[in-house]
Amino acid sequence: MLPFLLCIALIMLVWQEHFQFYLRYGLRNSRILVLNTLFLAIVLFYVYPLKFLLKILILYPVGYLLGDQTLLNDLGKMIRAQDMGHS
Repeated sequence: MLPFLLCIALIMLVWQEHFQFYLRYGLRNSRILVLNTLFLAIVLFYVYPLKFLLKILILYPVGYLLGDQTLLNDLGKMIRAQDMGHS
């Protein structure tokens, strides 16, 4: 539950800055609506692997994932997916 809540908190931080920007500059038209929808789709695309990364980072040091090799085997794929968003 904690990794999910951390992901939601990260989305809320991004969304708050996004909302303030559009409110400050009065950007409200159909083109902005389409771009905003695209932005939300990209954010949601990267939240799914982020949930698993946070789960590994939070629970692995405590020792809860020692029996769950599926997440550990897919860790490299998830990190590459996150890195594609940063490049």
